[in-house]
Amino acid sequence: MEKYNQWPLAIEIRNEPSIYLNLHKVDNIATKNTPIYFGNNNGTVDCTTTYEKFRIDTIFDNLREVVMFQDYDNKAAITIFWHGENNVILEGFIGNYILRQTEDKNYFLLKVTYPIDEFENDEYKKYKKNDRFAKHNLSSPEEEIIVKVLVALDWTSAQQEVAQVVSSLLVYYNAVNMLFQPFTSPKIKVAVSGIIYPNTEFSTPYFSNSKTQFPGYDETYIKLNSANENFRKHFLNEEAKVFPNSLFDVIIGMTGQPICDADYNCQYYGVSDQSVIYNRGKNAEKNDPIPIVGVVRHPSFQGNYAVVAREIAHILGSSYNTRWYAFNNCNGIMNKFVRPDNWPLDWSACNIDDMSLYFRYLISL
Repeated sequence: MEKYNQWPLAIEIRNEPSIYLNLHKVDNIATKNTPIYFGNNNGTVDCTTTYEKFRIDTIFDNLREVVMFQDYDNKAAITIFWHGENNVILEGFIGNYILRQTEDKNYFLLKVTYPIDEFENDEYKKYKKNDRFAKHNLSSPEEEIIVKVLVALDWTSAQQEVAQVVSSLLVYYNAVNMLFQPFTSPKIKVAVSGIIYPNTEFSTPYFSNSKTQFPGYDETYIKLNSANENFRKHFLNEEAKVFPNSLFDVIIGMTGQPICDADYNCQYYGVSDQSVIYNRGKNAEKNDPIPIVGVVRHPSFQGNYAVVAREIAHILGSSYNTRWYAFNNCNGIMNKFVRPDNWPLDWSACNIDDMSLYFRYLISL
């Protein structure tokens, strides 16, 4: 598989024009050596969760290599799991379609759907239009930023076989990384530095006491403030020795449930704890990252990958001045008022200007 750095692919969709992809290999998002940490807790009184570290290739049957390809122009991200000769699994995203392989080695495309409509208020209508750019120069002297993401799954994310969950997660983050392809000065790359996988419903202390039921309904949701507080306590305080800060720049909690505040205002598609990674203030070292918490809802990793890109972009530049200063009124991916199925999977000129302003601000410090 090493020799395949470029790969043409034709996709035929019934009753629609064929899609011709020019896929290029990308590295360092994840490999077969990416660590996975299995959380163990039997629900006893002390509620101490311990973690066992493995490589992700140990959970697959004879996994030789994970290879990722992208074609940004067609918003395509394809991941190949190579298990040896004549045993290749190919999955990914093409725009808002999901490419999946069946047991008989055939393929199908599934149109992404979303679990609930958001209220179409005046802000939604005002900021719906998107302005597209091709390449996005962020005016930074840095050539490249690699954002190391530690992914922490909740119990609702671990209901399938481990190998299926992890493969879906890797396919998902290949698509997240693909959305950052047009950025230059610096180039922005996303790397999965580890996966935290709960073995039991008790082994997610970072989500503990965060789940509750809607009044009068069986459906549960995640309490936003409680989740953010638990994540900071579990991962970011000085006593959190299990996952050292050098392991990650961003910790993304992923759940299959809605995320709501105390007034039941729910973010069905993701929410971020506002801060910045490369906040080089007067008392900070030039390249000293500050780990950040984000919490995202995903529908079984079937789409919604633009939400994680939105969270990372918020973290990279939305809080250098005041809370919610940047991006809220931007179009495209960063628009918080637009439902994900209406996102054109493009960054707007507004996004580019705000992120560029942030990087120029860093230079002036």
